[in-house]
Amino acid sequence: MKRNDYLYGIVLIGILQFVTGCATVHRSHIYKPVNVTVDSTLNAKIDARTDKKLRGTAQGTYLFGFIKLSGPNKYADGYGGIGYIGNSKSAAAYDALSKSEGDLLISPRYRIVEKNYLLYQTVEVDVSGYEGKIKSIENFEMDKGKIELK
Repeated sequence: MKRNDYLYGIVLIGILQFVTGCATVHRSHIYKPVNVTVDSTLNAKIDARTDKKLRGTAQGTYLFGFIKLSGPNKYADGYGGIGYIGNSKSAAAYDALSKSEGDLLISPRYRIVEKNYLLYQTVEVDVSGYEGKIKSIENFEMDKGKIELK
């Protein structure tokens, strides 16, 4: 009887290895470095309204400093930085710009209130700055002329 149990055990292990098995996938490609350089000199004419101050806010809660539990989901490019504080600064800039017809926030000033708890952090960012509107962009390198924004 013991011999049959031993044989059944070996057969069962063999079937399990055959059914479950493992797989390896290799992906390869031909690697050749691509060197791309782009040089461009742009000159933008900006109408700055120093009489109109923009304000925006953003609040967020982050687990371990990088997993967002709550907070904004719209951000302005070019503002903020990296990490959850940078994302909150970018979201506050988006909030300020979305309330106006301006294209950019000139001289932004941030007020950051960060509270650290054992497992999570809360951050509140207030931003204020002046409204800027891009009037035209000129490209001097390519000699293509002027782009007018209306």
